[in-house]
Amino acid sequence: MKRSFPFALLILLMTFYYRIDTLMLERILPDGKEQAGIYYQGFRFFEALNMLGFLVAGLLLPMFSRMLKDRVDVSPLASLSFRLVLAGAIAAAVFGSLHSAEVLGLLYTEHVDRSAPVFALLVWCFTAVCTTYVFGSLLTAGGDLRALNWMAAGGALLNITLNLFFIPRWQVEGAAWAGLITQVLTAVVQVVLAMRLHKVSGVVPVLVRGAIYAGVLVAVDTWLGRVGLDFVWTTVTFGAIALMVAAFTGLLSPKELRKAMA
Repeated sequence: MKRSFPFALLILLMTFYYRIDTLMLERILPDGKEQAGIYYQGFRFFEALNMLGFLVAGLLLPMFSRMLKDRVDVSPLASLSFRLVLAGAIAAAVFGSLHSAEVLGLLYTEHVDRSAPVFALLVWCFTAVCTTYVFGSLLTAGGDLRALNWMAAGGALLNITLNLFFIPRWQVEGAAWAGLITQVLTAVVQVVLAMRLHKVSGVVPVLVRGAIYAGVLVAVDTWLGRVGLDFVWTTVTFGAIALMVAAFTGLLSPKELRKAMA
């Protein structure tokens, strides 16, 4: 019971600041139920993307545990996994934020104009969450649960504070901003903890490559908009070009992938 309590507390705290937004929208605003529904339309797609990151964490946790037990340097695996998830997350975030209305229109017909800005913000949370899945898995494997619980408690408190300030002023968009700020800051804390506690290196160069990658993808999407392709072909073409740009910027390395799978 003693050994499982820190894990249970961590899950509870992280679930708290993942899910508190809709509850606070419902309680704070006069038309709270309607606003919470609008927010959830955007959140639903983010939640679906989040499951992919969860699968990555499930793969990484035992790998990090074994490497730490054998006292093997975890930096190569942390760097490779971070670059992989960042390549996919940034591509999804750029495309999702620039085509939020079209994406939501695949499922919904009502309130798309209100929920599209929410999704455009929440989809960027996916990059922070993927970062958390990589470095949070490393910290969990290393038994650094005390630090993780303090981080999660701080994230929960920050999220509540931001929501209390943002929701009355900007409604659903305010809740989305609160979520984005919280996710980014908690991800940064976990990266710093991994660098200090487990000597993980090479994070800053990966972030620089990620920023260049994001900028190029924005330019690619702008160009595709001028070409005049329909949404399906725009999606396919964007995905193919994103793979090439990821390889060009060094986020994806076929050689490293073959070595990791060998």
